[in-house]
Amino acid sequence: MQFEFNENGTLPIILSPLQETPIIAPNPTQQSFSLLQTSFIIPSPSSSPSSYSLLQSTMEPCPSSNGNTVSGFYAMVSRGMEELDRSLLSNNNAISLPFLQRLLSLLRSFHTHLTLLVHSLHLPLGDKWLDEYMDETSKLWETSHLLKNALSNFEPFYSAGFSLASSLHDSLPHLSPQVPSLSPSPQFTFNVLHSALPDTLLSTIHSNFAILDVVRAISGCRREALGLEEQNRSLMETRIPTLCLRLDERVSVESKLNGFNGFRGVLYAMRNVSSMLLMILLHGLVYCWPETSELVVGGYDGGRLFLGSAVMVSVARLRQRVAAEMGSAESGILLYEFRRARVAVEELREEFEREEGGVRERVESVRMCFGVLKSGIENIICQLDDFFDEIVEGRKKLLDFCSHR
Repeated sequence: MQFEFNENGTLPIILSPLQETPIIAPNPTQQSFSLLQTSFIIPSPSSSPSSYSLLQSTMEPCPSSNGNTVSGFYAMVSRGMEELDRSLLSNNNAISLPFLQRLLSLLRSFHTHLTLLVHSLHLPLGDKWLDEYMDETSKLWETSHLLKNALSNFEPFYSAGFSLASSLHDSLPHLSPQVPSLSPSPQFTFNVLHSALPDTLLSTIHSNFAILDVVRAISGCRREALGLEEQNRSLMETRIPTLCLRLDERVSVESKLNGFNGFRGVLYAMRNVSSMLLMILLHGLVYCWPETSELVVGGYDGGRLFLGSAVMVSVARLRQRVAAEMGSAESGILLYEFRRARVAVEELREEFEREEGGVRERVESVRMCFGVLKSGIENIICQLDDFFDEIVEGRKKLLDFCSHR
């Protein structure tokens, strides 16, 4: 199904056949980074192969289960969360692109099964359950829209990375064996040119300008990284208060969870599960303040387990694992591949300054890291586009279902 965004980024209007009134999602309102100080753990290629072979990674579907009953839906969600927890553990707890792709795929599967569950529960027409479902899908829509906006900010960064690798690849034949310490100062150019012997002056000029091209490319790449984090930080500060991402939502009377043949309990579970998954996506891809994140500083009240208690146990386990990883990281974009690409640029700069022979290997490392980052970001953008289609289609199906019963 293809559709275009409204100008304000909201869901397309769908008219209810029963009420002939529009049902639409609410209208959303529109530092320096120290690589040496960060305690973010970076797995090696051998310990985390999925991070380096992103194009070969496959997204397994949500575990099969009888999702046509309330208990079957709970079991399906519980198994999905357990697999996601194992996936994070197998990648050394890194918030990586393969992990986030799997997470988004799981979230989409939960939404699809939630829509299908309605058809088997014989819910009353036009009752409050429909409003609650629409609120949940509006949250999914608005948060996914924020994610897509943030992901579009990555393009200048990985373009600068490719430019750096290309600049170095083209410049290596012109670089002198003794590469001076990197400095964008004009004095550097003056010293090199005026210390050259007459018969090597032309070669020195070529070497000098090649080095300055590399200096500018490295500086540009670092500048784009800082700009990306600043843009995403501002986006989070502006938009996150408008999103209904509530963890550990409380219910005044627990017996209400049995309402609508148990569908209200399902919606309660999904509000908690989807809020946590969306928050992980936001912290990984947009921006995270570990010291204030509800995922890190919030607690889990195990006494509030209910019908789908296995779901909440698996949610708590994944939340604790993610919180432990986030709590040891610096503020910023937590995505492993983004931080690895920044480290690769710094390693290249250091190798260049040490005047050693490993520059070519570092150039290839930069090219590989930025290639993995680019392909992974584009994959998630495609998933989000499909998710938009699924949300709109799900809302339409429920409205059609209610009107033809």
